[in-house]
Amino acid sequence: MEDLISKPRLKGLTCCSGFAGYVWNQTVHNCTSCMSGLYGENCALSCTFPHYGIHCGSKCNCSEDECHHQYGCKGSFGDCDPGIYGRYCELTCRYPGFGKDCQMKCECEEQNCNPITGCILDNVTLLFNSFENSSAAAATDQVTDIDLTTRNDGPCGSPEDSKHKHTIFYISMVLGTVAGLQLTAYIWLSFCRPTTPQSSELPI
Repeated sequence: MEDLISKPRLKGLTCCSGFAGYVWNQTVHNCTSCMSGLYGENCALSCTFPHYGIHCGSKCNCSEDECHHQYGCKGSFGDCDPGIYGRYCELTCRYPGFGKDCQMKCECEEQNCNPITGCILDNVTLLFNSFENSSAAAATDQVTDIDLTTRNDGPCGSPEDSKHKHTIFYISMVLGTVAGLQLTAYIWLSFCRPTTPQSSELPI
């Protein structure tokens, strides 16, 4: 292939001669690979039965009469993929037909009609609407999650955190109560307890 590119000044068949599987392409002004179903120098030969396709690399599993050198075995009605038709599924759906066996009809201009999927603008609209619906659903789910978190857990954490906070609060209340009782007892014992007179102060 390097030799093909290295001869840019040679024209036509002269450029590609001696290189099997290539032919001069006037559109790109270079040697290109043979089309499906052809092989040999300057792609002058058709694939021989049972071979067909690109570089004759595929093999027919039908009789020679039904094997096309480019497309392979003849197909039955309904065998072709969407967008193509014909005895060998070799033809593209003609406007306004599209889809499986070209049975559907485009309701748009020809330049906007894809033979496989139909109107391009309709497909873009469906894709955009689907994206919008998905985004709206995701936003709704996120708001619901935040709302549940706020109601069940408080704005600052999970149920685990809430349990820990309640436990700490109760322990603080108990300790505070005990400390208060101790302080009250101390004050009472220190200042409010009645004193017993000494024996020397008792009347005789």
